[in-house]
Amino acid sequence: MEVNQLPTKPGPYYWRESDGDEWEIHTVFIDDELNNTLMALCPIDDTWYATENWGGQWLPIPPADELVKLQAKAKMVDEGHESWGVYHPSGQLVLTGDKSDCEQQVDYMNDTDIFAAHQKHTCEPVTIVRNQKQK
Repeated sequence: MEVNQLPTKPGPYYWRESDGDEWEIHTVFIDDELNNTLMALCPIDDTWYATENWGGQWLPIPPADELVKLQAKAKMVDEGHESWGVYHPSGQLVLTGDKSDCEQQVDYMNDTDIFAAHQKHTCEPVTIVRNQKQK
């Protein structure tokens, strides 16, 4: 999700009015009585407002299990660990992850890709290395 897009589903979000402002946490919910409008509580006046009227910048807060996966991937990058990659038949790296996730993704892609009968996606080991920033 881009920072400037409005929420598309209920859940916790970071919100700020514009670049440079501090992020605030808001919970977005669906109001059934208002044609399934997405609403968020404004802490200033303790009133619920439709998110479409807020504007500003919104970022969804991922659930805990997704944060754990992101943290593990970041650690692999920081420490230069071996990971696994899904490769398109052209040789392009599509995504990285642990071996079981990549194998499942390859099976799915090969089962659903109409061209997979001729060329298969593959799951291969890759080494992820974080480049040092230039000063």
